[in-house]
Amino acid sequence: MINKKTVQLSVVLNERVYDDVKKLAIKKRTSMGNIIRSFIIKGLTVESHDENEEEFRRMIHDEMTEVFKQQVERLIKLQVKSTKASAITMYTGLQIMSESFADDVSFARVVASASKQAAAYMKQKEKSDDEYMQDTNEILNGMKKVVRAGEE
Repeated sequence: MINKKTVQLSVVLNERVYDDVKKLAIKKRTSMGNIIRSFIIKGLTVESHDENEEEFRRMIHDEMTEVFKQQVERLIKLQVKSTKASAITMYTGLQIMSESFADDVSFARVVASASKQAAAYMKQKEKSDDEYMQDTNEILNGMKKVVRAGEE
């Protein structure tokens, strides 16, 4: 058995609080001292929690940042790769078109037409695979019109 040192403390209560503590002690079949000690312990626990709340928040924030940081960096790297691949594809396609079709179709004109169509496409809602293929065919037909217009 651990010998716990105790200190006696006198507390002054107003009549209303005294009556409430007395009623609660009768209801719980314990002493008024036990009720008051219980309230003090609960109050100290709440105070301690409030003081540590900011520290808990900081710790949680740091942990979440550490977990998400790796994933966000991975997504950024994937986006950079995707953007680079997209740019290579676009310029390769434009280069092939400008070399393969009409001599008087300028590179700038093909880029302008493709940019307008890409902007319109990006504003559209998500579509099914069939709708995507239909849109792709419409884009290709639009590009053919640009090439034909340059031939005239």
